[in-house]
Amino acid sequence: MKSKLFNYQINGFRSFLLIFVMLYHYLFIFGRLFLKKDFNQLNNYIPGQASVCIFFVMSGFFLHLSTFKEFAFKKTIGIFVPTLLCVLLSAFIQFLFGNLNISVLDFFMNILMLPMASNLFVYVDGAHWYIAFLLLYFIYFVLIKLFVKIIKKDIAEHILLIILSILSFSTTFLPTSLVIFKILRVLLNPHFLLINLGIFIRKISNDNIYSRTNKLFAFIVGILFVMSLVTVYRTYGILQFVYYLILFAAMILCMFRKICFLEKTIFQFIGNASLFVYLIHQEVGFLMLNTFNNIGLYLPGVVITFVTMMVIGIFLHYLYNTFVVELINKLAHSLKKEKTI
Repeated sequence: MKSKLFNYQINGFRSFLLIFVMLYHYLFIFGRLFLKKDFNQLNNYIPGQASVCIFFVMSGFFLHLSTFKEFAFKKTIGIFVPTLLCVLLSAFIQFLFGNLNISVLDFFMNILMLPMASNLFVYVDGAHWYIAFLLLYFIYFVLIKLFVKIIKKDIAEHILLIILSILSFSTTFLPTSLVIFKILRVLLNPHFLLINLGIFIRKISNDNIYSRTNKLFAFIVGILFVMSLVTVYRTYGILQFVYYLILFAAMILCMFRKICFLEKTIFQFIGNASLFVYLIHQEVGFLMLNTFNNIGLYLPGVVITFVTMMVIGIFLHYLYNTFVVELINKLAHSLKKEKTI
């Protein structure tokens, strides 16, 4: 499903996934952590976990490596720097309000982010686990691409991705009682299967839909999709499994540009800023929610916090892309120019 044009429907679809994740955190996670109540029933009605799974699939769909230098540059300004800025901002706000309960070592591990995947350190913002495992996957992806480049066999990439998918899938069945199993679930996280599913969906070309290669990729996608269903069911339960099915179908429709209302400006606005909203919304949002909850305004606080964090995230996105990215691009261009002289 390769496309030379920007897919506005996928971008708009991100806004819905983000909204589901935020509601999941503000209603279910906050309720469990701060209200000390059993909110398990509430979790059944919010497709937050299923939305994160779809985010992983979409991350794979848009994952591309033309050159190693370009890949490193794009991921640095596209993911690592925004995460670093939001870690610093979130930590500062929490420190300001006396709510930063992490050690100095934890703080520096959050800045590096990748070590956070080990689950040995405390996150500045709990939602950042997604980024930590994404960065870990990027290492595997680059190593696979490097190996393929050395042996000059493109089929090796497909074989290695399938092997990684099988290993990732197998960790779903491991008990968490032994340390070695916990380590394996980190190194071969079940969500890596979802990223690989997105990668193989991307490999299906629109140019010759009935070619032998496309049929092979379609078969692999089918197998990986079934494996992803098992993974989601075993990890998150039956209702999130159902939500995952629905959201996956919606994602495929967006890839074929069949859900036109998602192209509306409001969804593009939120979709563009979805990374920054996601990175900043949880712990800072919890601070706001706790303040409202202490004066008996929890539910109105959810609405106000939701809107506030959305506005802050959108503001950070446009501030970052207007000034920081522009500055980084100028520096990169000047360095490139110096080398050519």
